[in-house]
Amino acid sequence: MRANNQSVSNQTESWCLERVSGPHLGHYFGGYSRQSPGGYIAYVKIFDHEPDSVWDGTARAKVTAHGARSYGSALTQAESRAMAWIERVKGPQDIHHD
Repeated sequence: MRANNQSVSNQTESWCLERVSGPHLGHYFGGYSRQSPGGYIAYVKIFDHEPDSVWDGTARAKVTAHGARSYGSALTQAESRAMAWIERVKGPQDIHHD
């Protein structure tokens, strides 16, 4: 599995954590998390190919998670939801664990 964790800041001092990882059952995830009023929120895109960045626009689907206590836990929650989406869409008969 390949993972690329990057902390990024912008001019407003708002931080986020970005990560591209995979393969996960033949798919890749590109996601980021940031702080929100209710904790931390994460967005993960599900790709059929390895994206160059989390901002690649050709995702199959997008999932979110919110209310986490850290950047990393928000991303982990969203990636868990992405795995559930893959398993639901593919069905158990089509899944071959790597």
